[in-house]
Amino acid sequence: MNVNIIKMSIGFNFFFMVFVIGLMSSHAIAQTYSQEKILISLDSAEFATLTSSFGYQVKAIVAYEIIDPLYINAKINGVMEISTPDGTLIKISSFPNGFDVAENGRIQFASTINDPQIGAVNINIVLMNLEKTSVLSNVVSTTLIR
Repeated sequence: MNVNIIKMSIGFNFFFMVFVIGLMSSHAIAQTYSQEKILISLDSAEFATLTSSFGYQVKAIVAYEIIDPLYINAKINGVMEISTPDGTLIKISSFPNGFDVAENGRIQFASTINDPQIGAVNINIVLMNLEKTSVLSNVVSTTLIR
């Protein structure tokens, strides 16, 4: 009888340890997520020929939601990195004077590429502080084909 009690005790202790480790892991994931001050998602993106001049425009619209209230009505910046499918960096664009954000909204990123040989691009977009020294959001990425 004592052997069965010991086995049950060991089984319970093992289950309890697994449960606690699981809770700690989910807490760590939640903490990682909460470090983002702003959550962004890609609304739309296109890589099209310009009609008014020579070249091709990469345009993306990003929806955002402020998570950290400190950033409501703040002036921040955004960066769009454009590269070829093999990873060669083509261009990095941002806003010269930044922009103000509300609790949520949309931001348009646009950049012109003049090389007619480029038929597809990868874009990565992230929101940063005004000086572009600190990342405030998650990164959104997509591949666009002209």
